[in-house]
Amino acid sequence: MHNLIQHYFESLYSVFSSEIKQTLCYQNNEIYGELYYYSIVKLLKYIPIRATDHFLDIGSGLGKLVFQIFLTTPAVNVTGIEINSARMLIAQKIKYNMQNHLPELFKSYKAIHLIESDFLTYQFESVTIVYVCSTVFSSYLLTAISEKINRMASVHTVISMRKLSFLSNFFLRKKIFLHGTWDMTACYIYEK
Repeated sequence: MHNLIQHYFESLYSVFSSEIKQTLCYQNNEIYGELYYYSIVKLLKYIPIRATDHFLDIGSGLGKLVFQIFLTTPAVNVTGIEINSARMLIAQKIKYNMQNHLPELFKSYKAIHLIESDFLTYQFESVTIVYVCSTVFSSYLLTAISEKINRMASVHTVISMRKLSFLSNFFLRKKIFLHGTWDMTACYIYEK
């Protein structure tokens, strides 16, 4: 099954390869990186995602993690938030194509949301799992993200590519290593 899904993603994104290349080194010195498909498969072995979960990807980029979580887990809601408008536009086009290819899945009880905004200013409700691809985030931004997550009472699991020292009421459950476009890096899994 994973080979089929990975191939499907590759075909979806290949249509936009020239647009994607333009977003990799974008304005304001933004850096783009993503986990590889099988790294997400590995990560999901450590994250029990239930049908009641709302998964949030902070800095969702082109949406690959969001779409993989949507297709391969029972999470009822999957949300990606991205501040970069060019990357969000591509993710929205991919979602549109997926809706055309898999209309029954998009008519089901599950929902996928793509939001172009700043995580720190956007108000979320009922998020239970937060993923932060924080490999190049500043310590100031990591602290601000941690403080916002602390105020989100429904969150029970946080996944981050860097330590989030200011999370309160969470403990580090597991540290694993995952491969992404930037190389192999540590991934920290926190739980309440």
